[in-house]
Amino acid sequence: MRNYGNKRGLVSGEAGFLGSHLCDRLLADGCEVLCVDNFYTGTRANVAHLVSNALFDSVRHDITFPLYVEVDGMYNLACPASPVHYHYYPAQTTKASVHGAINVLGLAKHLRARILQASTSEIYGDQTLSPQPESYWGNVNPTGPRSCHDEGKRCAETLFFDYYRQHYLQTKVAPIFNTHGPRMHPSDERVVSNFIVQALQGEDLRVFGDGSQTRSSCCVDNMIDGLIPLMASPEDSVGPVNLETSYEFSMNELAETVIRLTESRSGIVYQPLPEDDPHHRRPDLRLEEEKLGWNPGVGLEEGLLRTINYFRSTLGSGTPREGHSRVSLTGVFRRCTGGIFARDTAMSVEPVSPMPAHRAVFGQFVGEADNVLDVGSNIGDRAAVFHALGATVFAFEPQPACPEALRRRFHRDPSAAVIEAGLAASSGELPMSICGEATTISTFALEWKEGRFHAFQWDSEAIVPVTTLDQAIERYRLPDFMKIGVEGHEEQVLAGLSSLAGVLSFEFAKEFADKTLRCLRRLKNLGYAEFNIALGEQTALLFDEWVSGGEVLDHITSSDDAMLWGDVYARDSRSRV
Repeated sequence: MRNYGNKRGLVSGEAGFLGSHLCDRLLADGCEVLCVDNFYTGTRANVAHLVSNALFDSVRHDITFPLYVEVDGMYNLACPASPVHYHYYPAQTTKASVHGAINVLGLAKHLRARILQASTSEIYGDQTLSPQPESYWGNVNPTGPRSCHDEGKRCAETLFFDYYRQHYLQTKVAPIFNTHGPRMHPSDERVVSNFIVQALQGEDLRVFGDGSQTRSSCCVDNMIDGLIPLMASPEDSVGPVNLETSYEFSMNELAETVIRLTESRSGIVYQPLPEDDPHHRRPDLRLEEEKLGWNPGVGLEEGLLRTINYFRSTLGSGTPREGHSRVSLTGVFRRCTGGIFARDTAMSVEPVSPMPAHRAVFGQFVGEADNVLDVGSNIGDRAAVFHALGATVFAFEPQPACPEALRRRFHRDPSAAVIEAGLAASSGELPMSICGEATTISTFALEWKEGRFHAFQWDSEAIVPVTTLDQAIERYRLPDFMKIGVEGHEEQVLAGLSSLAGVLSFEFAKEFADKTLRCLRRLKNLGYAEFNIALGEQTALLFDEWVSGGEVLDHITSSDDAMLWGDVYARDSRSRV
């Protein structure tokens, strides 16, 4: 908003990679910034450093629902952008683009505010023309696995131009190409982050196809240098304006460059090319240079080094694990001859990079060769964290849409297993409500779906098998750490436990404080004596010294934040770290 005179701007999707950097720059330019994000794919850790800034404010909100605020200008960046996310949430991805555009455009029309749409190079599809000018209409598969993102963004662009022509709204459209830099998600399946993480962990770099396909990639600082001038450009400069740099490289060249810059001993292995993966992606930048006078200040290798240094700091030393012992689960699977355990499937958490904030807390309790019981594993983000810490992981997940996603993400390994069952007070079957908008979101708890997620379309139900913690522990083994990630159903899970079971963690939300109280009482009766909490994205434990359950509850109930949430950690005096 610099040079445009806006005093208060809205950034949707502020907790994402690009959004958080945009907020940094706008605040540095003296703008007041209001942000909205539903935190599906973004993380609060990306904007945690901004919370103390008096000019910054953040609201948890899904832009597929209308928003009513007062601002002078708007940047719309809200949409899952990583293949690993939009493949799992295709319908929600399309809605974020289309419904989100309708809602922010409606707000901009009401306020007569200037608005910028962060589009994507995916609108060009598998291009038949390279480099791609803004006049190129693209070559997009409308029904393929990437279509939710490609066609959603194309429809959003249509809406922005329609509002410009019909309502004389000041709109800007920017197709954004590949971008890299600090705060990239290490598990987002983008080529730059994939290569860097694999190299730092001493793994072979996995190149799809023969590696001859080409891309360009831009340092995030350069990208923000393009977005802000475009927002401030004359009213008739609607766009679209490609934002990127002219650096074009093959996947083989990028892999070799990353290996050199990381000083890794990794090799290169080749895998089949995914469906609809474009062979060339490089923008024509003549309009960008003409309209914005823009030149990238950060070169390719300098930007890669910044990204490498970021991942070094968030992933630890950057050296691969060596020599840690793993407990084989082969015998476990051989014993599974009937009942709910007949559907156990061997799996391995592929060495994807865990979310740094989660690792910071879990790493205090989980180490080499520990046994971890992960209840409500969903698509495996936490399991990846535990596995990266060297643990043997038992992932319990009954949600019908998740096991296949887990298998695609995780490969065979005798140190991890997925069990297609839920946990409850007694074994049998339970009805599970499933969100029709994002089928990996589900719950057993009526209060949970009628609470903060009341606006979701809970239009599907499945009958799923459940067992008890006691039976699970007897079948497998006593865990060193147990994570119960079933928001709203924790009380029922703990009812199936009759003895101490290592360090234990369960989720809480202030709106369900009565359930948290009953869970704390249950744990105290089992012999757990010391408690702590990690708020929100779990960047650290709140209390320096472990406290009583009453003190934990007092902190939760006395908070002014009605949406307070996080994890409670419990241990007995013998399990001190």
